[in-house]
Amino acid sequence: MDESIITNNNVFITFLIVAVAIIVTFRIVRGSIKLLPITKDKKTVFNKKLPAVEIFTWFFYLIWGGELFWNSSRLISYGIFLLLAFMSLWIMWYILRDYFAGLLFKNNAFFGLADKVRVKGYEGTIINLGKRELTMETNTGETIHFPYTTIIKEILIRLDPVDKVISNTFIMTIGKEKPLNEIITLLEIDIINLPWSSVKKKPQVKPISEDEHKYTLEIIIYSLEQSFLYKIESYLKKKYLR
Repeated sequence: MDESIITNNNVFITFLIVAVAIIVTFRIVRGSIKLLPITKDKKTVFNKKLPAVEIFTWFFYLIWGGELFWNSSRLISYGIFLLLAFMSLWIMWYILRDYFAGLLFKNNAFFGLADKVRVKGYEGTIINLGKRELTMETNTGETIHFPYTTIIKEILIRLDPVDKVISNTFIMTIGKEKPLNEIITLLEIDIINLPWSSVKKKPQVKPISEDEHKYTLEIIIYSLEQSFLYKIESYLKKKYLR
């Protein structure tokens, strides 16, 4: 038999044996992780890192295979190096796609830290807008990481930003033309009906003191913007302070 054919066969068998060894090794490692005497969090970290290690192992395996076939079969070597080129492009795209998706998300979406959102069936608060992923803390205290490539394919709903409502507290003195309870009710209705007031948080009117001619009240108002708070306060003082 031609010596070159024998050499080619040996090279090909060696190439296959190493491939099988890699497959078996990673299957054993993957199955062994759950048996390790370590915490669940560390096992999760191992499971997340293992695919990246496996990809780079195959990458270097193909480089070795290209060199292995170089002297026996240039055609196979060229094919392997072409596969390496495609694999390199795929790895680069896999790594960079979340960065690009993140740039698009941050430039075009009106979402920020502390916003309450709903996505993929989860509700929570945005606690981090990283380079590759959005991190949300759910109402039950769980932390979920969403790669931006999954976010831009989903409908991201901003929930009512109750926690963004701001308040202002001030003191007013009002004459005793009417009973205290009636004055408090009138003030609350006036504030709620103003277009600048929050519709989710009711104003609070609390009596502090009174004398023969007037009531002294503490008033807490809520709105979405600081300028609206000034407008509400100005309106009330103009109407009730005579």
